[in-house]
Amino acid sequence: MFNSSSIRASLALAAAALLSGGCDLIDVLSDEGDTLVTVFSNHHATPTEGFVPDRGGDGELRVFDNDEGWTIHLTDGLITTKGVTLQRCDGSESPIEFYFGSVAEDLRSADLERRTLGGTEVGAGELCGVTIHYGPFSAATDDAPAEMDAAKMDGLTLFLEGYAERGDERVPFEIAVESPADVFTDLADSPGGPLRIKGDEAFPVELTVSKTYDRFFDGVDFETLTDEDLSQNALAVLELETRIELNR
Repeated sequence: MFNSSSIRASLALAAAALLSGGCDLIDVLSDEGDTLVTVFSNHHATPTEGFVPDRGGDGELRVFDNDEGWTIHLTDGLITTKGVTLQRCDGSESPIEFYFGSVAEDLRSADLERRTLGGTEVGAGELCGVTIHYGPFSAATDDAPAEMDAAKMDGLTLFLEGYAERGDERVPFEIAVESPADVFTDLADSPGGPLRIKGDEAFPVELTVSKTYDRFFDGVDFETLTDEDLSQNALAVLELETRIELNR
C-alpha cells in the first residue's frame, strides 16, 4: 500500500514529466520494464533489544548517555544529504533525482519519520550497493529546516551542538564538519543478497537512508577531546552508521 510519502514522491516525478511534455508523462506512468525506486531519509537512536528508544520528541532536544558516563543533551543537529547513487551489480550507476534539492535533516525532528529524497526509474537487474553523498549545506540554495538558523549552518555537512554532563561537570560542545563524505553501503553482503529489480513491480521499491545520532559520541570523554577531535570523530561515525533499509 502506498504511504503518503511514496504517493507524494510518485506525483512529483509525474509532475516533472508533465512539465517536459505529455509524452514524457505517459512514459512515467506506463513505461514497461522499469520500476520506480524511491529513496527516503530518517534518523533515530540506536535500537536496544530490537526497539528504538525514545530520546526526545518532535522538535525537542535529544538526551542520551554514552559509554564514558556522560549524559549528552543534543540541542541542535543537522545532516545534509546532497545526492544518492544506486550501484548496479553489472558496474553501472543510477543517480537518484532529488525532487526538492539537497535535504538538510533536522535531528530534532521526529525519529523514524521518513523524508522523501527522490527517485529514479530502474530496469530489471540487481543492485549491489547504494552510495550516499553528504555535503555542505548552502544557505543560498538549500531549504533550511523550520526554526533553524540557515546562516549558522551554511557550509556545513554535519552540525551538532549541545552540552554534556557527568556529575557536577558540564561541558558545552559545538561540532561543525565542512568536509563532504561519500558513503557506500553494500547490499550484496546483506542477508538477502543483492536487491533484485524485476522491472515490472506494481509498486515503487522504497529504500531509506538511516542514521543513528547517539553513536556520534561513542568513546568520547569531553574532558580530554577538543571540538576538532569531536568533528573528526563525528564524520567517521557518520560513515559507519549510515545504513540502507528496504521498506517492504
